[in-house]
Amino acid sequence: MRHLQRRNGVFYFRYRLPRHLAVIVGKAEIKHSLLTTSEEIAIGLIAPKLALLRRIKLMSSVANKQILLDLFAELTDYGFVDNLTEYQREEEREFATAWEVAQSEIGDSLKNGGHSFDPSDFGIKTPYPSDIKDKRDYQQLMFHLAGAMRELIINGRSQQFKEEFSSAKSCLDELLSSGEAVKQVAVSAAPKVLMLSDAIKMYLDWKSETSHKPKKQMERHADIMLNVLGDRNIYDIRKADIKQLLKRYEAFPKGNTGDFTKMSIKQIMDYDVDLIDEEDRVSSKTVKELFKFCGSLFNSFLVEEMDLLEKSPTDGIVYKVKSKSYSNFSNNQILSIIKAVSKEEGWKKWAVLISIYTGARRGDIANLRTDSLKYDDKTGRPYLWIEEGKTDAAQRAIPISRALEELGIIQFIKSAKDDVFPKLKANRNLFTDYFKSVVKSLGIPDKNDAGERYSLHGLRHTFITKAFEKGCMREQVQSVIGHVITANGDITTRYTHKFQVSALFGVVDAIDFD
Repeated sequence: MRHLQRRNGVFYFRYRLPRHLAVIVGKAEIKHSLLTTSEEIAIGLIAPKLALLRRIKLMSSVANKQILLDLFAELTDYGFVDNLTEYQREEEREFATAWEVAQSEIGDSLKNGGHSFDPSDFGIKTPYPSDIKDKRDYQQLMFHLAGAMRELIINGRSQQFKEEFSSAKSCLDELLSSGEAVKQVAVSAAPKVLMLSDAIKMYLDWKSETSHKPKKQMERHADIMLNVLGDRNIYDIRKADIKQLLKRYEAFPKGNTGDFTKMSIKQIMDYDVDLIDEEDRVSSKTVKELFKFCGSLFNSFLVEEMDLLEKSPTDGIVYKVKSKSYSNFSNNQILSIIKAVSKEEGWKKWAVLISIYTGARRGDIANLRTDSLKYDDKTGRPYLWIEEGKTDAAQRAIPISRALEELGIIQFIKSAKDDVFPKLKANRNLFTDYFKSVVKSLGIPDKNDAGERYSLHGLRHTFITKAFEKGCMREQVQSVIGHVITANGDITTRYTHKFQVSALFGVVDAIDFD
């Protein structure tokens, strides 16, 4: 039901005032707790107020004088434009063009009696008068304000801007027929200020009530934002600033890489980005998480929840996650890796062999326990049960191939105590770093000719490619590796469920490197 909001189980009454009344009352909304967790009681409490709310909505707008003052205040809030760099002014050319179009449409409207202009088409929030005379006054003032805004965006506070702005002030003076009007405008148009650090503090307090997301992650995102953008007025933050933030973060190192784990954001900012290997930089998926944080802060909180901003600087920005390309290993490369790790003991040998012969994820392998080893009722053959992972499809049975069984994997797992690879469970990066050293020692390059990287994850790609080359059915391969079953999109896909383990041994047995 409208006007009802539930937070932590308790219902609240929430009513956003029409803008023309918000100007008079001095607040954007009315909100208070109904002190009940029952929806039925909450509805009963606000139902008698609905008729009153309808009458409020139908009330006439404030006097024309106040509308003109509000319009002048809205369109002379130049804080964000004054802070644009020359490059950013070029970026905002479309925004300037919109004001040029507005001015042209207003001119046409005034020639035709003031009937054909709609300010909402240009994102103007100040309410449009209903009376045609008042509409013409509104349009007359906006005509000059639009010209001033366009010139300011393109050329800054040029002589032409000053002339346009002076025309707007003279127009306002004339329409209000009072010298006092300009004094009132000076108060109304005073720049709004809320520092980013204060906005973030308010947001984190609000988020602690509404979200279960890890606080540490949000605080890190806030720290990155403050270090890159600086503690500045939120009303001055533009789309270009958000793009700059994301671009700068793309050059950050992964949080779990070498000495960077001990560095503050400030120290990382001061570090020479050219010294950070591309492979050690944050993924685009991680950058997307920062972008989501920005959207939540500006749009969900400052625009929708607090009504402090009319528009979020994240609007219109699309950040696409770029998948990292991994190279498959050739048969000869795999055979040389098997030969190298077979000289080792413990996880250095078996973690790599399991990855090669099953395509399992690093996390699947690191979390293996002795009780993960099970036997299929139908065939009596062994498999590994993966209890949980990054998706629902990750819970699955991974059959153990004949080749892996002959190498001695069963005896190794049975000899372990509880966790099969306790060191990897405590630190998965050991696995990645070790495999990287093996590849390097064998003279395998970092990338293939197409620029795809040779890495531990490439073993998973190699397994999948090899299975398809051997003619294995797509759905069975997806079951083994823990991908969501997609098949070919026909109606039979809806009825494809998890396969019995006995039906999956053909996939792992097909993997050979001869």
